[in-house]
Order: sequence, then structure tokens, then C-alpha cells
Amino acid sequence: MKVSSVKIRSLLTGALLLAMATALAGCLFTPRDPDPPSLGSQVTYLPKSEPRNVWENLQISLQNNDSFGWDDNISEDFLYVPDSEAEQQFPGRFTDWNKEKEINFIENFFTADVTNIAKMRNDDFSIPQTSGTQVIWEGVIYYLRSTDNVSNSEIRYSGSAIITFILEGTDWYIYRWEDQQGESDPDNEQQVLPTMGVLRGTFGSN
Repeated sequence: MKVSSVKIRSLLTGALLLAMATALAGCLFTPRDPDPPSLGSQVTYLPKSEPRNVWENLQISLQNNDSFGWDDNISEDFLYVPDSEAEQQFPGRFTDWNKEKEINFIENFFTADVTNIAKMRNDDFSIPQTSGTQVIWEGVIYYLRSTDNVSNSEIRYSGSAIITFILEGTDWYIYRWEDQQGESDPDNEQQVLPTMGVLRGTFGSN
């Protein structure tokens, strides 16, 4: 049986349209990776069940450039007190430094293209026993090395601080951070590094 050329063209056109529709359907309904959540963080943090975890969460936050971890571990009534050197370098900058200013600072800092290596307490620091609803760590020494990924330049910070933790409900938070003084560079003990007060002064706002 002979099939006319018109019918052949019609069949070919129909087949082509069916193939196109199938392909388009595949594109439209193929699963894709979900968008990242607008709130929260994909970085894993320790539970806020004890002060040492809360302090270590700041280290995790720094090393992942994740402001959520900083925000989530600081009390709503947070206070920051700079050391005298940072205060002199940025006069007036630290007046009424509360949580809002602290989060503004850390978000500004994390927008920079940097890689951070942090160690939030010295190995020989004796962690005070947790009791009651407030715990004070005196003389804990932290260290931060921040490398600019564009210029490959480094800035290091180290300081001894008095940190006050407070229990709110079932979770601990950092209530007060008081920098006392800069500490020696681990790679060069003759060089005293600035505290993170200088970092706050640089990236914070009045």
C-alpha cells in the first residue's frame, strides 16, 4: 500500500512535535538542587549546653565565615569592652557596644574575601567548673589569623580576655567579652599582636 508524501510529512511532523514535548517535559520536571535556606546555617555547631561549647562555636563561626554561629551564641544583652590600645586607636567607636553592633561588625568582616584560622583558647587554660547561671573565664587567650585571599597578606590577632557566660533557659550564651591586652604571636614571641578589639574597630561602625 502506497502512502502519500503528504501523509508521510504529516506523520514526521507529529513525531517531531511529540519528541519536542517529551524533551521539554523532561527539562521542566527534572529535579534540581534545592535553594539554600534563607535562615539558619548549614555549618554544624555544638549544642549550647555548656560554656565551652558556646566559646568553641565562635571558633567554628570564624573558620567558616558564618555569621549565624556568632549571632546564635551571643546573648541579646551582650556587651563588649575593648582593651586600652583598641580604645585609643578607635576613640568613641566602642561606646554602648551591644549585640547589634557586634553582629554588624562580624557581618562586615565576613563579607571580606578572607580565610580565617582561629583558636579561641590556649591549651593550658583551665576551664572553670560550670555552676549556677553565670560563669566567668578570666585570662583566656584567643588567636586569629586572617589571610586576604586576593593579596595573600595576613593579619593576626591575639588577646587575653575575661568572658562571662550566662544561662538563659536551657542554653548558655556569651554575655560579656572584655579584652585585657594583646598577646604574643605564637610564631614570634617578641611580637605582641593586637586584640580583636582592633578588628572590631576596623569593621564596626559608630
